[in-house]
Amino acid sequence: MRSGGASVRLRARLVKRPVTRTGRVVLLLFLGMTLAGCGGGGGATQDVARTEPGKEAVAPTPGGMFSGPVEVTGAASSATISLVVSADGASITSVGVSLKDLKTETFSAGSMEKQVSGSIPIKDGSFSGSLSGLGEIEGRFTSPSEGSGTVKLNLEIPFSAPADLGEFGWTASLQ
Repeated sequence: MRSGGASVRLRARLVKRPVTRTGRVVLLLFLGMTLAGCGGGGGATQDVARTEPGKEAVAPTPGGMFSGPVEVTGAASSATISLVVSADGASITSVGVSLKDLKTETFSAGSMEKQVSGSIPIKDGSFSGSLSGLGEIEGRFTSPSEGSGTVKLNLEIPFSAPADLGEFGWTASLQ
């Protein structure tokens, strides 16, 4: 490079410094946090009923009837779910959903109730199953008198097309 007839030369010199033990620890912590944030979201997944920390799944009250709100949005203004536990506490024998102000593309009603019988096994306080005419349900009992989970409502409606309303959270208490 020339400046006013004089040549200027720049030399860069790399200074090799040894990595200290503290530097290695910081580097490893940074890499560990970076990899942990990646999550590993690819591959197959398995649905597992989850509970809040400190609330382990437990057996429900045998023969109990549980009822509570469904966090429904969109197709209805509100909804309630009901579950009946078998006399031995080993399965869910009936699931019902009541909807208020239901509106789909092909059907509307001020209220609608859908009750389906079946047998969904309860194992270690958790259950998951599909019921014809209603959809899919999964949940976990967090005490003998309380449960929660999700329900995917795919309702068969007489004289109308089936209505896929979506997946919603629910909570229920012993009645």
